[in-house]
Amino acid sequence: MRGASLLLYIIATNFYFGLLRIIAPVNKKASLYVNGRKKLLENIEAQLMNDNREKCWFHCASLGEFEQARPVMEAFKKQNPNLAIVLTFFSPSGYETRKHTPVADYVFYLPDDQAGNASRFITAINPVAAVFTKYEFWYFYINELRKRELPLVLISARFRKDQIFFKWYGNFFKRILQMFHFIFTQDENSVHLLRNYGIANSKKAGDTRFDRVIQTARTACAIDKLEAFKQHKLLLVAGSTYTAEEEILAYAMGKINAEMKILIAPHEISENRLLAIEKTFKDLVTQRYSTFDAGKPSNVLIMDNIGMLAAAYKSGDIALVGGGFGTKGMHNILEPATFGVPVIYGPLNHDKFPEAKELIETGGGFKVTDKESMLHLLNDFTASADRRKSAGNLARSYIQNHQGATEVIMELSLFKKLLTKVVSNS
Repeated sequence: MRGASLLLYIIATNFYFGLLRIIAPVNKKASLYVNGRKKLLENIEAQLMNDNREKCWFHCASLGEFEQARPVMEAFKKQNPNLAIVLTFFSPSGYETRKHTPVADYVFYLPDDQAGNASRFITAINPVAAVFTKYEFWYFYINELRKRELPLVLISARFRKDQIFFKWYGNFFKRILQMFHFIFTQDENSVHLLRNYGIANSKKAGDTRFDRVIQTARTACAIDKLEAFKQHKLLLVAGSTYTAEEEILAYAMGKINAEMKILIAPHEISENRLLAIEKTFKDLVTQRYSTFDAGKPSNVLIMDNIGMLAAAYKSGDIALVGGGFGTKGMHNILEPATFGVPVIYGPLNHDKFPEAKELIETGGGFKVTDKESMLHLLNDFTASADRRKSAGNLARSYIQNHQGATEVIMELSLFKKLLTKVVSNS
């Protein structure tokens, strides 16, 4: 049965990797995936050939998982600057955005999950330990680490009973979980679920994203251009938006009882998307961030670059976060909450993103379902500064009450022994 399951896994993954290569000529993301892996192993071997430092391998699926791994990577480097961090991404959206991050010494795409690739890759980087984030379970890499008796830890994981690991036909994937030396979860329910299925090496640490957003808030500086646009008026920062959020916001802005300014930071910043946003807000005066003129009165500023959204929330009085009207997932609602602003989002995916549900229960998050509910909420916030500020304070308190996951993870005796070993070998 195990051999049959492995064969099915090989067929499924090879089909997926092959499909990406087929659609690459007509799909930008697939093209980045394919082109980024050309001669990848040769490049990795060449870059690491003469680096004799001890290395720790961190793997993230994409950008969201990177934000969860980042505080732990920083803690590793802080405790031992001589330790080299090798960071890999599966998705182009993660790699292309963070390929120059200063927190890692090397950043690569992860080669396709095949036995030969896994053996060659791990030989090249020669890690003393590996840390995977949240939902990455590539069998050949995990199995290769296990064969070499290299420590493997999973952080910021969250499990539900309906996942394949816990189905009658999911024994192959449950065995993958059993190969981890330790699993840190975001919640206690995940620990109970793992232990009910015979996986005892787990502990609740929490979500490291809370540590990350708190750190971001401490170091963020106000953006001068955004302050010039705001002009001491109320500012709503709409982050990682899709068409659905933009349309209900445009409707509300046309009927709201107070003056307010809007910053739109869309999830995608292609020219077609920027033009579409300008069309959606055609009844208002819009400018793009790259060509902003403080002398030109405008109601809507469109962020046409990346990497500034977290700091932009610092200038906001209200936040709207995208993803809650689609199926792909909620974007980061913790970033605006840590700045003490009320956070608005759509009605979907709250089960898979429990922070969305918890923030509402706390009083700092707000669900909108349509144009009228958005208009009602904005009128409520603009009519009462006390109501708005109270909700913002509750949002900030929610973030602060959930910090500390990184410290729990770094207390793992395996990591303490690892860092002691690295220091003694330096």
